[in-house]
Amino acid sequence: MQEKAAICEICGEAIYVDAESVHGWSGFGAVVERAATEHLASHPTAVVERFLLRKHLDELAPDVRPLAVKQVYAELRELWGDADRRGVYSIDEALGSMDVYRLWCDANRCSWEHCQHEP
Repeated sequence: MQEKAAICEICGEAIYVDAESVHGWSGFGAVVERAATEHLASHPTAVVERFLLRKHLDELAPDVRPLAVKQVYAELRELWGDADRRGVYSIDEALGSMDVYRLWCDANRCSWEHCQHEP
């Protein structure tokens, strides 16, 4: 019989163990740990490393943190590609919308009351 033993902190899925294979409380921890290790193996290494880095970043020495972050995010870029560098909308889509264009004009307008930019 499968029993829910833990929840993965990365994906939120339940981790189950075979309750009949557990012999007392001393064996329960080992069975849960083995099930958690097997579940973590289903996640890409870079995702697991990012999770562990975020969880334990404050425990790293300050001089090691930048290198650790750079390494993990370089691996994530390899895994996911450069999709996070691209904008959500193209220039044509953004400027083609009158509401967005007006917002852009308002944001770029000088707010000084004695402004000489506009006649």
